[in-house]
Amino acid sequence: MILNVALDRIVSIEQSNETFIPNTDIDFSEYFDDVIGVTKPDAPIEKIVLRFSKQRLPYIVTKPLNPWQKINQETGTVTLNVIPNSELIAQLLWFGEDVEVLAPERLRNILKEKIKKMQELYIL
Repeated sequence: MILNVALDRIVSIEQSNETFIPNTDIDFSEYFDDVIGVTKPDAPIEKIVLRFSKQRLPYIVTKPLNPWQKINQETGTVTLNVIPNSELIAQLLWFGEDVEVLAPERLRNILKEKIKKMQELYIL
């Protein structure tokens, strides 16, 4: 089992009597290539297609969401083959009106629901 822990939240440590077993199963230089961030759900990789505004696209070119993203400068689209996770959703919400999820429909609907709930917080 792989466990991500936030090092900045460790309050104390103590020596363990357990024997250290080195990892020989996972190549961590590639392990996170198919996700945005570090949360890796047990789910399939999906083709994500995003359309960015002309103002935001240069940012995505210079600060890629993923090292393997494909950019079409003419259409402003970025294609990623990643596992959708909470960090991807948070990043897309951060871009606000500068990004539109074109595919998959399921991710598009997740964002629609989150935006609807956000809107309810601000409309009286």
